[in-house]
Amino acid sequence: MGSLGGATGVIPRLKPTFSSKDLLRALLQMHACDLDTFARRFARERGFSEGLFFSSARAALLAFLESRGIRNREVILPAYTCVVVANAVVQSGNRPVFVDCGEGDFLVRGEDLLRKVSGKTAAVIPTALFGFPVAPPSFSSLPKSILRILDFAHFVPPAGKGPPHGKSTAFWSFNHGKPLSTVFGGILGCSNPEFAERVRHIRNRFPARPLRHFLNRLSYAACSLPAFTRSLFPLTRSLTSADGLLASLTHYFDPNTINIPEKSLEQPGRFEAALGVSQLNRITGIVKRRKVLYEKYYTALSDLRNVTVWHLPPDAWPSHFPMLVPNRNRFIRQMIRRGIDVGTLFPYVVPLLPAYRDRSQEDYPHARRLAAEIVNLPLLHDLTDEEVSRILEAVRRAVRD
Repeated sequence: MGSLGGATGVIPRLKPTFSSKDLLRALLQMHACDLDTFARRFARERGFSEGLFFSSARAALLAFLESRGIRNREVILPAYTCVVVANAVVQSGNRPVFVDCGEGDFLVRGEDLLRKVSGKTAAVIPTALFGFPVAPPSFSSLPKSILRILDFAHFVPPAGKGPPHGKSTAFWSFNHGKPLSTVFGGILGCSNPEFAERVRHIRNRFPARPLRHFLNRLSYAACSLPAFTRSLFPLTRSLTSADGLLASLTHYFDPNTINIPEKSLEQPGRFEAALGVSQLNRITGIVKRRKVLYEKYYTALSDLRNVTVWHLPPDAWPSHFPMLVPNRNRFIRQMIRRGIDVGTLFPYVVPLLPAYRDRSQEDYPHARRLAAEIVNLPLLHDLTDEEVSRILEAVRRAVRD
């Protein structure tokens, strides 16, 4: 395929998991849906007795830190992660302490995290990046006073397949780039009813704009379904690019500022909760299909020269298929010419962003390499075998050309 789009369109790297039937069902059932119905069921199926729904995962993390009365302390997290996690830590009145990835890896090693622990440490946030599990044995040696907050934004195992988490707290995110989409939204999972009630009390103080919130989410959801079809995605990609007319819809942070957008701290809506409930019974099928696709990609691409791919551990439930390629911009151009959209999650190192540069003097070499070279291939649950073959052939040609 030699031009953008072409007869068969562009395969997007992400898309919503919900369907038009889910939207209709959510509209019909939202008024009978308790705000936390989806969150409770989702969290309990993954080993947490309590689940609370939020407008965003960053709001869930902020509310949890505030509920524990943590201020002027240190919270340890990866240097290579989504910047909104660090922003929530700062907004809670605490200081993020960053840890580099392991060499040749995108996960933080337990021993590297432990070296950052000090008398000021209040919490650690291990991140299950791209759906790879986090629970190294060394975490068990953390002092009991240090909170373990699991960033599961990319990690959605099937019901009953969650990893042992002890007394940890976890949060998930549900935008279009995640294993399950409710337009936007986040869940906090924990197993302490008293802590959950404190968090709920804080969430319920967030501004409530029910009509505006509902219309915003409904319009975004309705537009998303056609926007991510193969035929219309070239237009969507153009409009939401950095200089596109709709760039603000996909621009989720300002590298020069540490903040949480107002819309992320609103009261969540029953519409998104009902949209989540509508998809609960399909989660297992979605994540199992992603795992099958990941293993197909790995088998086909693991012998390519100058490309790094990662073997999938048995207890991983992948959200993305990450690769390291030496000339990323050229690779992306080659792929889009062949009708394949490729992501760059995340093209930055959090402590090296302008807003964080004066907070750390370290270099984070392993995270810097990831930020410069990583791409992720489409891992959509509805990819056909023909599309998978098309993606693999495009990768081989892009690497070779």
